[in-house]
Amino acid sequence: MTRLSDGRAMSTGTPEGVLPSIRPARVRARTPADGPVVVAARGATVRHRERDLLAPTDLEISSGELVGLTGPSGVGKSSLAAVLALLEAPYRGHLELQGRALSGAGLDLSPATRRLVGWISQHPRQAMDPRARLRDIVALPARLAGIPVDVAELVHSLGLDPVLLDRRPHEVSGGQLQRFCVARTLALEPQAIIADEPFSMVDEDCAETLLGRFRDTAEAGAGVLLIGHDLGRLGSACDRVLRLHPGPEGAVLREVDRDDNGVFPWLRGTCRDDETIRPPHGNTPETPPA
Repeated sequence: MTRLSDGRAMSTGTPEGVLPSIRPARVRARTPADGPVVVAARGATVRHRERDLLAPTDLEISSGELVGLTGPSGVGKSSLAAVLALLEAPYRGHLELQGRALSGAGLDLSPATRRLVGWISQHPRQAMDPRARLRDIVALPARLAGIPVDVAELVHSLGLDPVLLDRRPHEVSGGQLQRFCVARTLALEPQAIIADEPFSMVDEDCAETLLGRFRDTAEAGAGVLLIGHDLGRLGSACDRVLRLHPGPEGAVLREVDRDDNGVFPWLRGTCRDDETIRPPHGNTPETPPA
């Protein structure tokens, strides 16, 4: 067995010799979210090509809270994320930012308003100017906002070599570029972060590094929404986990309950209610008994 990190072989040998070097997930100490609500969807729906993608949805993300969002591929997680990140306006309902109802989205909003919510796309190459150097991609938004940032220190904290800052997006790997997207968002010090599958292109070690930064950001007072399919990571790290369920009138958002010991069903190997959830690391899903 060979363990890779950032495209390089880090260790080779038997599973017993290689796997112990992988750090276990650090479990976040959970406390009730008592900070002010940063961003909230109120009866928000999403419609595309005359089809309802999202049923009326209420969702609040509070200061200091780390929230997970999962669901089947294509169910509408990215569509909901785009609304929460102020990129698209809901078809019905509205969004509130720091208790104020918003009208419009994207360039209809002021730069100062848009900067309050950071967006991390699951498609980093589409989210960056291919002509710009990575140093400017990370630093320019913060500079325009008057926020001082040590770019080299910031990217180093995400496991990136600062030497890469003088390269352009096509000159680094997808996993490296994904972390530069995270760095650009963190540099702006937003009040909320919407991260759409931020671990999809990185290995286990890099994912844990990113997750540590998201934890630190939440503990510093931001509200963070992490979208993904790794239920083990979301379950161990987040204060609560939400799941989008397909429905005839659009996807329905539900919170996944923990048991009396605070454990999610997939972390103890069983599911409850109508949940049929794929456990982490590609294990075979269990269906609850009838």
